[in-house]
Amino acid sequence: MGQDRAIIDLGGKFDIISKSMLTGGRKYSGISNIKEGEEKLQILDGVLGMLDELTIIGYGFADEHINFRLSNAMLLNPKLKIMIVDPYRTEISLCLRQFDYGGRVRRAAYSAPQWMEYRATGVWNQAKTKTLKENEHFRTEIKNFVETHLKPA
Repeated sequence: MGQDRAIIDLGGKFDIISKSMLTGGRKYSGISNIKEGEEKLQILDGVLGMLDELTIIGYGFADEHINFRLSNAMLLNPKLKIMIVDPYRTEISLCLRQFDYGGRVRRAAYSAPQWMEYRATGVWNQAKTKTLKENEHFRTEIKNFVETHLKPA
């Protein structure tokens, strides 16, 4: 409850999704030297070191161990650019603000489906954007309906 989300895919099909992964941020140390049990962070560091562009969708920047990795990658890899796709985020996270120059950190104030369609076609679908805005109130209605009918006894 509270973790599920009502979504509509590019084809207009309704679905419910839920969180699929919790990283357990409290179990990671606050220093850059990788310790036993932190091998996933080492893999993340390696991947970030090879990228020229990273698109971030659906990450709220609340995990300090991930934020540290992102900031460190931007420092170590001057070619790395980050695109944050989020229709509601108005500010760049503190961990990335120092890199907000020369197009290194960019924002797209669109939803994931809009962004993915743009990446595939190179064109912003203005009709879909308008429809999504017109239908925003349905999200609240669906959420309220689902919460009311699926409350634990």
